[in-house]
Amino acid sequence: MPTAGNMDLEAAAWMVRSLGQCVSSLFQSQEGDLIAGGWDGRMRMWNSQGDVIWTIEAGDRVSDFARQGDYLFATCGLHVTAFSYSDGEQLWSHALEGSADELTIHNDRVMVVSSVYDIEHNDFLESAVWCYSFTGELQWVSRMSERPWTIFSIKNELIIGLGRPQCGLGVIGDDGSIKYKQLASESPVMCGVNGATKQLFGHADGTISTGKGKLITKQEHGIESLSCTSHGFVCALDDGKIAAYDPKGKIMWSNAGHPIVEQAEGCIIGEENSHWTARWDGLKGHLEVHNSLTGEMLANMQSSQIRSMQGNSQTLAIGCDDGQVILWQSELLTRRFSEDLPAQQPSVDSRKSALQAKLRALRDK
Repeated sequence: MPTAGNMDLEAAAWMVRSLGQCVSSLFQSQEGDLIAGGWDGRMRMWNSQGDVIWTIEAGDRVSDFARQGDYLFATCGLHVTAFSYSDGEQLWSHALEGSADELTIHNDRVMVVSSVYDIEHNDFLESAVWCYSFTGELQWVSRMSERPWTIFSIKNELIIGLGRPQCGLGVIGDDGSIKYKQLASESPVMCGVNGATKQLFGHADGTISTGKGKLITKQEHGIESLSCTSHGFVCALDDGKIAAYDPKGKIMWSNAGHPIVEQAEGCIIGEENSHWTARWDGLKGHLEVHNSLTGEMLANMQSSQIRSMQGNSQTLAIGCDDGQVILWQSELLTRRFSEDLPAQQPSVDSRKSALQAKLRALRDK
């Protein structure tokens, strides 16, 4: 894979748009559409050509998306809401008990996690998993003392990773009943990922275990996030270290730095996969692009704080605190990385930069 030296990573972006408010979540469809949700409830869809399809105001922070056909489901503040994917029309909305957090599709129903946080105790008091039909009818609700930090569907099972006091896994049945299962550590599950061959869970004590309870590796610091890659998996630790492993848990590469806010495997550059890491130093954001197999730093840029990241083999998108939504595309990045770029990029004329920003703002209206 060629290296880009001091390549201007933002200048190599395929699309730069604005949501007009802090971005809180992103969703990419198989058709190439990109949807951004904001902290103040705005949602906007761009198609694969970068054109705005619709903009709606959901009223509260958008934290997660799921889609089935023409149904687009979103968690918005205290509500789970269904929209028409094609035109953004709201179809139904229901208030939950506490904040509406993550959601997923399971057995042709939408499953939503809610949680009640107590500021006085600085902890979650109660959580629940809600099951709705696509048309908005409540099927069941399963309440628990633990906070589910991850939820996903595996064949006929709905899996949640649990915090204190239970910890471990919860397997939720079709009627909402929960069967608890221990993992390789009794420490709270902080994150999880559903891979092609196995499920991985990251614990507060640094343990990474499989859904079958097998120990994969043990870190010195807590696991903040996990992502599957074409070569294995990557974990982000709460001390700012990122580490890549093969499927058997053998370390391939690692990188240390400022606290990590998002990380994901992104688009193919040349013939190899890339891994993208977003960091925050307290004043500005840092985006790093690594070779997914070797860990070699390919490019980096500074930005406002990155709040969300979505990637696949063809694209990588980020959403930022200043409302910017930036998307990179495999073919364009490969071409830019292959160019014989000078060591120092020429300075950008400020008037030209301001004009480009105005054009983007007009296009996004």
